[in-house]
Amino acid sequence: MANTDQYHLNALQLSLQNIDYRKYPILLVDDDQDVLQTMSAIFEDTFDVDSTTRTDEAIKMLHEKEYAVLVSDQKMPQVSGVGLLAMAKEMAPRTIRVLLTGYTDLDSAIDAINESYVFRYIQKNISTEEKENHIKDAIEHYLLTQPQGGSQS
Repeated sequence: MANTDQYHLNALQLSLQNIDYRKYPILLVDDDQDVLQTMSAIFEDTFDVDSTTRTDEAIKMLHEKEYAVLVSDQKMPQVSGVGLLAMAKEMAPRTIRVLLTGYTDLDSAIDAINESYVFRYIQKNISTEEKENHIKDAIEHYLLTQPQGGSQS
C-alpha cells in the first residue's frame, strides 16, 4: 500500500510541475485602482486575471464564475478582506482564499487563518516573484483539494 501511495504522490508532483496556470482563473480585489492595475498587468502573462475595486462586485463575480483563487486586500471600504473571504468561503468553498495587506494586521490574519477563511496571508511589499509563487501555490492547493475529475480543464 505504501508503494502505491508513493507512486500516486510522485505522479501528482510530476503533474503539478506542468500546470498551465492560465487555465485556473484568479480574482484580485483591492480598493486601490493603481495597485490593482499594476498587479493585473504583472500577472496577466502567467494567470487568467479578473479584478475589481469593490467587494460587492467581487461577490457578484464569484456567483457568476468559478475562481481557483481569490486574493483580497484586507483594508477595503465596504467590507474588510477577512469579511469578503469569509463570505467567499460560504458561497464558493472550492475557491482558495488569500489575504493581501500592506499593513501588519496580524490579529485579523490570525483570526482568518484560524477560521479557515484563508490559505495564505501575504504582504503587499514582498517581491512580485514571491507574490506570483504564492498564487501558484494557491492554484496547486486548489487542484489538490478538488474531487477526482472535478477540477477545471
